[in-house]
Amino acid sequence: AAQTGADRLAEEVEVLRDAAIRALEEGGDRKGFEEQHLSGEAVAALLHTATKMSLEPAFWRTMAQGLPTGDLTADDLTAALVSWAPEAAAWWRPKSPPRPPSPPGGWPVLLHIYDVSHEEGVRKLNKWLAHKRNPFKFGGVFHAGLEVHGLEWSFGMSLSDSVPGVECSLPRQHSEHRYRQTVKLGSTRLSPEQVATMISQLIEEYPGDDYDLLRRNCCHFADDFAKRLGVRSLPGWVYRLARVGAIVDDTLQRVANRSILADDVELF
Repeated sequence: AAQTGADRLAEEVEVLRDAAIRALEEGGDRKGFEEQHLSGEAVAALLHTATKMSLEPAFWRTMAQGLPTGDLTADDLTAALVSWAPEAAAWWRPKSPPRPPSPPGGWPVLLHIYDVSHEEGVRKLNKWLAHKRNPFKFGGVFHAGLEVHGLEWSFGMSLSDSVPGVECSLPRQHSEHRYRQTVKLGSTRLSPEQVATMISQLIEEYPGDDYDLLRRNCCHFADDFAKRLGVRSLPGWVYRLARVGAIVDDTLQRVANRSILADDVELF
């Protein structure tokens, strides 16, 4: 079998080991091996030879930087050689690609707005209440998802402990709703790793059985997520109907102990 770069580098470590042992033995006429030492000049000469003959001289230059200065005892050399063997193997492992730098101004955060469900009646109602070309919008029955780092996150009802309320989908492609439009909310400085940590926290804070159509729905989740990312809040019209509905519902419950939502209403 063909010899790999790691194999060749491991052989070079063995060659230097043998050369170091010989150098210690040559100076050990009256001392035990453990009491021997190599001068700094002798160590430098060994490393210079290894670097000159190596197929990967950068490895030896790196290893030399980690050595203590001055004379080295047999224990010092043993510790170095023991550490160099795994370093030689790791030197040839595939390197992870460098993380792309943050774009100037940060990563974009996009709010994707959907007409709830694929029902034509919902689409027509939203078009009448909040036409896309109308600068003033009364509101509508909307689903919202927030995109950051190429993934869209949203919140929905789930009665199963194994299915979280927070879900991920491809941008503008939620399977249960009809895509309507996108609103730019700004840019975040948070890295993908930081956002992943934030998502883990949101999953804990937004269980599926905590969903409430009027007071804690997908739009409330998106607004909370946006604030944590450091961008502006959702436009008020996106969940104006939910806010008005919550006010009316609170009033009905106070006055007549009634609710505008039945217990078995299907939530979106």
